[in-house]
Amino acid sequence: MNIRISGRLYDGVSATSTPVKAVCDGSGWLSIEDVDFGAITIADIQFSERVGTIPRTMQFPNGKMFECDDNDSIDRWLSQCGHQTSWQHRLERNGSFAVAALVALALVILVSVRWGIPQISNLIAARLPTEVDVMIANGTLEALDETIFERSKLSDLEQRPVLERFNQLAAYNHEVNFNLVFRGGGWIGPNAFALPNGTIIVTDELISLSKHEDELGSVLLHEMGHVVHRHSLRQVIRHSWLAMLSLLIVGDVSSAGTLVLALPSILVQSAYSQEFETEADDFALARMREHNLDPTHLANFLDRIERCAAFDGDAISECDGSATINRENATPQTSGWLRYLSTHPTNERRTARFRRPKD
Repeated sequence: MNIRISGRLYDGVSATSTPVKAVCDGSGWLSIEDVDFGAITIADIQFSERVGTIPRTMQFPNGKMFECDDNDSIDRWLSQCGHQTSWQHRLERNGSFAVAALVALALVILVSVRWGIPQISNLIAARLPTEVDVMIANGTLEALDETIFERSKLSDLEQRPVLERFNQLAAYNHEVNFNLVFRGGGWIGPNAFALPNGTIIVTDELISLSKHEDELGSVLLHEMGHVVHRHSLRQVIRHSWLAMLSLLIVGDVSSAGTLVLALPSILVQSAYSQEFETEADDFALARMREHNLDPTHLANFLDRIERCAAFDGDAISECDGSATINRENATPQTSGWLRYLSTHPTNERRTARFRRPKD
């Protein structure tokens, strides 16, 4: 039985096409009506795979090509001549398989993000030389100084006791070359965080909130824990893997380039995972016991930071951390420690742990 298929014939030389009808018989021969084309056997034709409703093509040995939208007619001819449809098309038409593939893909993404990427990132970070930490930290600090931070307003006299306390706490760890720098927080507000090479940045606003030297010391120990466990580097590697996963799934090539440009933002704005925070807290608790520091100082400081998060800039000096704070003149602040703490383990759980460190 002959099957007539309407389509477009390309001569293989130009981009112009001619509307034609292909005549396909049951013995596997094809000819074109009203065109000096001759006849050709199905064995000499290259068929494109069927993908949804995308037009299919038949490529002929003479360089000409036939294109049509009638995919069903082509399938009928192929079936009539003993050719089966491709396994890809059979799977595509199988609704159960499509649902199962979607579920499997979701599970793969979930397992990769939850367990696979963190484990691989930890292995990579453990094997990277410290020169990588230095390179990332130097570039990040330079970028942050140009875009976010302000020059510290603290005098040398005001910085000296903080530096002395910092050096005392850092002296017990000879594996990392710790360094403390002071900056005006800008929109970051009262904050402290660590760069991969051991540089710890503390803002003027955080120092102004401190009511006891052990409060600031406990925060510095916490940040030292992030450095010792290489959390910043591990976090950057995790973001790199997530960008690669995005590239594999959606083909978004821009993700990889965006990651490189966003490294400073990642280190500042992306809060550490609960795993990282717990490790840093463990480090801080252990060092506090070694230095005879009362862990409740950190709990008190975290509570005060949370209560004073609504104050911005110079207004933060009005905050005394009491439960009855007049916030009428305070500028709401969605950045800084408020957002930072929101993605940490809950503040209540952390402060309770520092108030009962032996539990």
